[in-house]
Amino acid sequence: MNYQPAFDFAMDSCYNAPTVDHAGAVKSGRSTCDIKDLNDAVECRVPSYLDNNNVYVRSRTNNGWTAQMYGYYFEVDHKERPAPVIFMIGNM
Repeated sequence: MNYQPAFDFAMDSCYNAPTVDHAGAVKSGRSTCDIKDLNDAVECRVPSYLDNNNVYVRSRTNNGWTAQMYGYYFEVDHKERPAPVIFMIGNM
């Protein structure tokens, strides 16, 4: 793959986490109440999440253009939602 997403996590955001653990159990997520102080979201910024996570990718090529959509799992979903992350890559 020539291109892939990069993240710059602000201190008030969670890391993307594994959706399914090594035993096959699906994570249930966290309540927004679990994050006490949005300026320090340490509860969902587990360093191992950066090395161990599930990223789901779907791609479609048509007329020389390939679109790839990446799906990430975040344990907490705040009310202020950013736009979906979609990358368009041509001539792959």
